[in-house]
Amino acid sequence: MSGTRPATTGTSRDDVDVPRVRRGARLLVGSFAVLIAMIVVDLVRTVLDGSLAAETAAAEELGVDVNELPPEVVAQIHGEQSLLDPMPYLLIAGAAAFAFGIATVARAVRPARRGSGAVAVTAAVVCAAAWSAAQVVALLVGVGGKAVEGWLPVLVTVTCATGGVALVALVVALRPSGVARRTGTVVAGLAGASVVASFALPPLVPFVLGAVLGAPLAVARRSSTL
Repeated sequence: MSGTRPATTGTSRDDVDVPRVRRGARLLVGSFAVLIAMIVVDLVRTVLDGSLAAETAAAEELGVDVNELPPEVVAQIHGEQSLLDPMPYLLIAGAAAFAFGIATVARAVRPARRGSGAVAVTAAVVCAAAWSAAQVVALLVGVGGKAVEGWLPVLVTVTCATGGVALVALVVALRPSGVARRTGTVVAGLAGASVVASFALPPLVPFVLGAVLGAPLAVARRSSTL
């Protein structure tokens, strides 16, 4: 025996705490599931109470897209929104799960890659905070707080941009381990594009991409190829 040890490549799944990665990934998938569920519930509610049809008619009358209806018109259709409406708070909880999921996965990587992980966590926290602030602003607008309405487009852009940065940084942190490398490459490319186009994209984009990355990570095993 020569007494020498084979060189390591630095790409082993031993570089990550796989059980922790799985826990964080489930939070990412769960975050998306909560947000989608709330959007579907809201859509069903607007269909059943007739407000969706009323919005469509108002948009046609004004010659604008439904999403561009003036807040006063929307308020007139839906009535004054209650601060006790659980919807905004559940949406905020979904964004918090996204940030916790990113943080949990980032903490699973070896110390040498935690610089990228720290960027991912910071960006994810800003993303969740911007999304949460957007829900609060929307709620205030719904009860007559028109003075803060101008913040909504800014918060939507920040949500999309910082969420994209968080996902790109997380993929970079995970890459040496080889965990979900192919999926991560695709997600990182789309997330990078979403940062560039963040001013024109809906704020749900990073949560969708987070779920796409989280799905294979949630079932990651040391011996599997993802």
